[in-house]
Amino acid sequence: MNRLIRQTGLTFFIICVVFCGVNAQVRSYQGYKNIKKKKTVLVPFLSKSLSGPVTKMLDENLITEIVKPGVHDIINRYPGFDVEMALNQPLGTEVDIYKLSETADFEYLIVPKIEKDGDRFRVTADLMDVRRMTLLTAYVRECSCPFEDVVFLILPELAEKTSKARFELAAQCPIDMVTFEKASYTMGTADKYDNNPEITVRVSNFCMDKLEFPNKLGSDPVSDITWNSADSSCRAAGKRLCSEFEWEYACRGKFNYTYPYGNQYKSGACNTESKDVKAVGSFLDCRSDANLYDLSGNVNEWTGSNWDANIRNKVIRGGAYFSGEKDSKCTLRISNRPVTRAKAIGFRCCKSIN
Repeated sequence: MNRLIRQTGLTFFIICVVFCGVNAQVRSYQGYKNIKKKKTVLVPFLSKSLSGPVTKMLDENLITEIVKPGVHDIINRYPGFDVEMALNQPLGTEVDIYKLSETADFEYLIVPKIEKDGDRFRVTADLMDVRRMTLLTAYVRECSCPFEDVVFLILPELAEKTSKARFELAAQCPIDMVTFEKASYTMGTADKYDNNPEITVRVSNFCMDKLEFPNKLGSDPVSDITWNSADSSCRAAGKRLCSEFEWEYACRGKFNYTYPYGNQYKSGACNTESKDVKAVGSFLDCRSDANLYDLSGNVNEWTGSNWDANIRNKVIRGGAYFSGEKDSKCTLRISNRPVTRAKAIGFRCCKSIN
């Protein structure tokens, strides 16, 4: 009898090991456990209407919620981490994703904000791919509700959205854009007039509009527009402003030309040395080897890049309708304050891809 019990027990043990082991293996692959964590900085809640102690409490609760699914490795949860140093800019301002992409050693950034107006709360959060300068998801929630609902309902919902965001970008460019694959190239020249000393830079895979915004053949280019408005227009189209590294790489092309069409200036090839802005794509010879139009002349183009680490002026490229030989080169860098508006300043958009 005892022998039978022992045999039965052994059989049950073996069955349990086999089936329980299989089930345990299945369970171990559920959820987010085997997903590679995203190296992420979570900016403390930005707010003009709530006190520091309140936003600090929200920060702690949001970190707890975001790390639960195991998607984000919130690197600033460790003692001694300096968020402002990591961002290379003070908090309380809009985060400059273009500047950050050049200096950050992390992949993703979450920027939460909260404001209170009477009994109404507005909570927003942007999840950004820093290196590819792309907004992955934007969370917006408004409610006339008690503060407890913000803590126990809205923060978990926000965390869930960031964990379920689509981190992989599209693999192809839209039909009205040109594809550029990641590469290293020598940017700049030895000509001091260009304000562009030679350095080696890398660009990731990206798309660029064939024409100046609105990227429609025969349309007048949008100009007399501030940098912020240009940036917003690109983002509304699901794109962004081009970095100056992308812009110069596209303009010089695979032969590293001085002008989009070659190394020698050709009067009349582009809308230069003229009296007015023309419709985009009007000059058929003013194109790069990748068939991008009006990179020289017509309107200067805002880029997303800062002039340097200390000056918040934005880089402008390409020259305008009145520019001559020196001022319409692919390598010339000029800058202006982001609030500047001028008939001679427009823009075009880019887009990151995998």
